[in-house]
Amino acid sequence: MADLKREGKGSVDHHPVISDADLKKIYNSMYLNIATPAGLLNKVQMDVRLYFFRRGSENMHKMTKETFGLQQDPNTGLKFVSKKDELTKNHIETDKENVGGYMPEIPGNLMCPVSSFEKYVAKLNDHCSRFWQRPRDTFADSDEHWYCNIPIEEKTLSSFMSTLSKDLQLSQYYTNHSIRATGATLLSRNQYGAAQIMSVTGN
Repeated sequence: MADLKREGKGSVDHHPVISDADLKKIYNSMYLNIATPAGLLNKVQMDVRLYFFRRGSENMHKMTKETFGLQQDPNTGLKFVSKKDELTKNHIETDKENVGGYMPEIPGNLMCPVSSFEKYVAKLNDHCSRFWQRPRDTFADSDEHWYCNIPIEEKTLSSFMSTLSKDLQLSQYYTNHSIRATGATLLSRNQYGAAQIMSVTGN
């Protein structure tokens, strides 16, 4: 079926790219407020989906604290978050290319994905190995942990963007796959070529 679709003999579902206005509304909303456990969780999840081009909720619930790593660019001195290799629908065992996105540090930006990532990791529960953990209902900024020893359910992860679309009353209904499409569009705007984009997204 996949081969037939590549030959143009099957239907293709195009997921809408998140508009600039809606993307700004999402990142400026209380739902991505990094001063709260739930907001910080949502902010990091949005960043991971955007920068690493997650296909829907592919492997999200299986992510652990070891899935990501913090590195530093020796040339610029800036930090960035990388993700270990994994087998996905597009990146299969026979692939030879070194593919995958990364989250860059944006100095001076309050919404810097690396800064949010570092804060989130520091607040995770030590007794839970999963990367996505349930936020505590009550908390203080000084608390060592903001999250419970309970992983986020796969169903909750799968409805992430659809829930945001409804709660924020965005201009249209978006899915998790829309975030992936948006990431590819942003790369295109930044003068990345088709081959470079395909090497990252696996398309």
